[in-house]
Amino acid sequence: MAAIYDYENGNEICNGLQGSDACDEAIDAARGIACDRGEDVYLCDDDGEWVVHPDGSREAGDWK
Repeated sequence: MAAIYDYENGNEICNGLQGSDACDEAIDAARGIACDRGEDVYLCDDDGEWVVHPDGSREAGDWK
């Protein structure tokens, strides 16, 4: 399972997403949310934690 958080304040945006072990739902959702908001989001996924940027790129996450 996976969850997406606001990178700046840590508020949960959504949870209960299928993680990367099952499909690409979580990363696709995180990319869409980051693009729509125009800011980074934080993805906690089966394969790790990621900072997802508005341009769709991601990097290994490290919570602030």
